[in-house]
Amino acid sequence: MKITISPQYEYLRPYLSDITTHFDNGREIHSGRNHIRVISPDGHLQLNVKRYAIPHWPNRLIYSCFRRPKGLRAFTYPEHLIAAGIDTPAPVAYIEERTAGLIGYTYFVSLQSELPERLYELGNARMDRPEHISLARDLARFAARIHEARLSLRATCSTKLSPTVHTASHSSTSTACVSAKSTSREDAPTSHGYGDNRSCSNCWLRNTLPHAASTPKNASDS
Repeated sequence: MKITISPQYEYLRPYLSDITTHFDNGREIHSGRNHIRVISPDGHLQLNVKRYAIPHWPNRLIYSCFRRPKGLRAFTYPEHLIAAGIDTPAPVAYIEERTAGLIGYTYFVSLQSELPERLYELGNARMDRPEHISLARDLARFAARIHEARLSLRATCSTKLSPTVHTASHSSTSTACVSAKSTSREDAPTSHGYGDNRSCSNCWLRNTLPHAASTPKNASDS
């Protein structure tokens, strides 16, 4: 087992060394191909742990030898957001299991966010509920802040917002791109690539609430 820990959380290494046991006993907040649970080393500090499924062949070989695993990318990307002044749960650790050199389960550990909203609330939003309109406007302001920080917000659909960053090249200019990774409850694809009982929040913002998707002058004031 390989454990990479942010320096300020090095004291958690003994606890995280038994991540399998702690994860099995954690409070589940998402179940699907990947699982997300909340664990606590002391009853006070809340840790969000996402366990990534073992990749299917040949992806297992690719992630073992040639490409950085998703959990490792999720662990390293938040520093781009934090450097840009974008609030995101602090990354705590990346844990990797291997068998005969091939990658097994991987874990991304971050601080548990105290925010209750999930993006699927927008996908199922009702226009007669002020809290949904307010949430949509907050999301639009967040997207504006991302762009003002010279980052690019990729489409996010019906999930708890879990932003990550990757480096991309556009018009010969290297830019950091923010990708809100899906923690969706279903894996069945549709025309949007997501479960057919959910709608794309990006399309919902554009088609249902165009005034919320527009950038207000004070978009960064939040």
